[in-house]
Amino acid sequence: MIGKNGLKVNKNIEETKTIVLVDSIDDFIKHPKISKNSEFEIITFDFKLHKLLQSKKITHKISDEFMTENINDIQELTRKFSYWYKEMKILDQIHYKNVNLGRLFYPEFHYFLVPFLKKLIEVYGICQKYQNCNYITSPKLFEFTKLFSNSVENLSLEKLQSENYLYDSLKIPVKIGNSTYSLRIPKILFKKFKNISEKFIKLFLNNKHTIPTKPSTLLVEFDTIRCKKFFEASNNLSINLVHYGRRRPTIWNKESFSIVKNSNSLLVDIDKIYDKNLKNSVYQGQLFAKENLNKLLQNHEFFENYFSFKEYSLWLILKPFFVDLITKRFSEAISEIEITKKLFNLYN
Repeated sequence: MIGKNGLKVNKNIEETKTIVLVDSIDDFIKHPKISKNSEFEIITFDFKLHKLLQSKKITHKISDEFMTENINDIQELTRKFSYWYKEMKILDQIHYKNVNLGRLFYPEFHYFLVPFLKKLIEVYGICQKYQNCNYITSPKLFEFTKLFSNSVENLSLEKLQSENYLYDSLKIPVKIGNSTYSLRIPKILFKKFKNISEKFIKLFLNNKHTIPTKPSTLLVEFDTIRCKKFFEASNNLSINLVHYGRRRPTIWNKESFSIVKNSNSLLVDIDKIYDKNLKNSVYQGQLFAKENLNKLLQNHEFFENYFSFKEYSLWLILKPFFVDLITKRFSEAISEIEITKKLFNLYN
């Protein structure tokens, strides 16, 4: 049934209280009728929206008021969920050449879970306080609310944007005058810029891309400028130093270029080592990981029990994000493992 202001309301509970859960300014702006219905009780999950509602003198509550668990309990639940990869039942399906692939994206999953669980527990608290009420929610809160209530309407049927995880973008320091600012750019774009710059630098430092004939010391993700004195002293060493930076570029400005040029160190040339054999190893490894991932996700009972809060299983809500993240990171991890293995063979 359609309510007075055009918003859909469950006809069976039309006369009961209606709670509106909103977690973004965009949702509020797109549905201005929310604030015009005095029968609606608005609860915001977004601080900026809270300030906007305050400035407009619109009566509302903030989700923090409904937190049913203390901070230690939330941290413990987050920690438990983040350690899913330690469970013996699924270890065989997430190991690749003695590497636990699940462990590799622990920081990202933990980072994702903190706001995820906070919102979920706040929604739980709201539904406990306002039982037998009608709920209208932002898309991101819809699945949470549906877990605890049978009377939920989605504020928008628009498709949710894909989730941006912690390492999907990188923070780049940009110096303007005497001030330094942080700029976040997509990891894919960063890699493209990094590859182009390394090809360009290679034109001027081609002698630095040779593969040494004797054992070398691999310098992984070293900051060239911070380690300036170390590299200056390298000219007095009888060992080969080899820069290897997949995330951090070895050279990014005039100073770092000069340090590398005048030091007794070499640069890893990925183009030289990424031959047909390595490509095939990566391909076969990714196929192996994909097959194991499919087996892993067949453990429905394990995941439903493991990812649970009180008597509620969170697996169906969490699964799309979990699968998205694990698929991306497993594929990337296989590639990095095979490249590193090749490097150790070349420079050992």
